[in-house]
Order: sequence, then C-alpha cells, then structure tokens
Amino acid sequence: MFIGICGAICSGKHTIAAFLIREHGFQLLQLVPSQATSAIAPPLARTPDGSEKSNGNQLGNQAMMFETAEAMLEYATRHYDKDFVTTTIPDERTLDLFAQRPFFMLVSVDAPVGVRYERWKARNCMKRRVGCVLVRSHRVIATGYNGVAKGMTNCSSGGCPRCNGGTESGAGLQTCLCLHAEENALLEAGRERVGRGSTLYCDTCPCLTCAIKIVQVGIREVTYWSTSTK
Repeated sequence: MFIGICGAICSGKHTIAAFLIREHGFQLLQLVPSQATSAIAPPLARTPDGSEKSNGNQLGNQAMMFETAEAMLEYATRHYDKDFVTTTIPDERTLDLFAQRPFFMLVSVDAPVGVRYERWKARNCMKRRVGCVLVRSHRVIATGYNGVAKGMTNCSSGGCPRCNGGTESGAGLQTCLCLHAEENALLEAGRERVGRGSTLYCDTCPCLTCAIKIVQVGIREVTYWSTSTK
C-alpha cells in the first residue's frame, strides 16, 4: 500500500504519517526539497538503489528521498508488496501520477482552526510570527509562514542560532536559517502555479529579498498590514 497524506498547514499530516510508521511499519518516502531550501535542509545519504535517506527527518524516521515524483512512484511500484507513506504531494500532476497505481490511496486531513493555530505558533520563528497567502482568481494557491526549512529543528527549539542568540534586527543575517513567510509560500506554489495576475497577502511588508522573488514569479499585487515593529 502507498498512502499519500495531504492537508492544510498544521492539519496533522506528519502526526498521521508518524503513527503509520511507528505502529504499522510504514516506510516514509519524500521528495527532495527544492534547490532553494536544500542548502539548509538535513544532510542526505545515498542508498544502494540511488534514492536518498534523510538523517534529520522530523517524523523521527529516516525517509527515503527522491529527486522526482516519477522516481518515488517507480520505487513504490517495484516494492508494491510493502507499505509506504508520503506527505509530499506538491501539485495535481504528482497526485495524478500516483493515482495511476491501484495500491495508492490519498488521505486528506484537517484539524480545528484553534488546534492548527496553536501548532502553527509552535512551529513559527521565535522572534516574529508572520503569515502569507497567495491568491489567484479568488482561490488560495499557497500559504506560508516564517521559520526554518522542512525537516530542521524548529526555531523555538534551538534550530536557528541567530534567532536564539538574541541578535538585533538586520545583524547576523548570514547565520539565519529561517525562511520568510513570503519565501515559503512562493516555494510551495512554484512559478507555474503562481503565474501572472496572482495577489500576495501578508501581515508585514516584504523585505527587499522577498520582493525580488515576488517580482520574479510574476505577482502583480501585494497587500500587507502590520502594526508591529522589528
């Protein structure tokens, strides 16, 4: 069996995957993070069959990492008699690809807004809590929050040396491991899903670095509101 778990941010995807791994012996299969985040993602080790294993997966299990969805599906197909789970289904194309196999099952999860909010606070950067939403044609296509890359120790648990060091605003940026909310939303969506005509909503003004990326993916409008100061 090959189970794909999808859902909104902090809906409990990883909790369910961890349960399947711990209680039922499922193997975690994940897609390698994009090049934009791989530089600060957990180290990967090659396995004999050409896949990779993550040594720092937050699910407490060494995930087999794959460069493409096709490679992941090919591996699951060759070992169809084993049980696999993944929480990385980035787009409809990947879902359509996995759905070709009769042993694949998609599970969509959700949680009460209050529960998701408390989980989000625990995962967010310890210095600032910023959220971002990308919208196109009145539909939400991606969301993001500021914090460390997937698979890393949360900022509030000591994952980012800059944030935990009490560094003043604008200083020591070269040591910061956190991604901004806008960056996370853009990476989640990808250029093809964003497209021109999209609008970005954020509760703080994007910095210059994020603004450059916003322009690059073709977003034409940014709406932000903030009463906080750095």
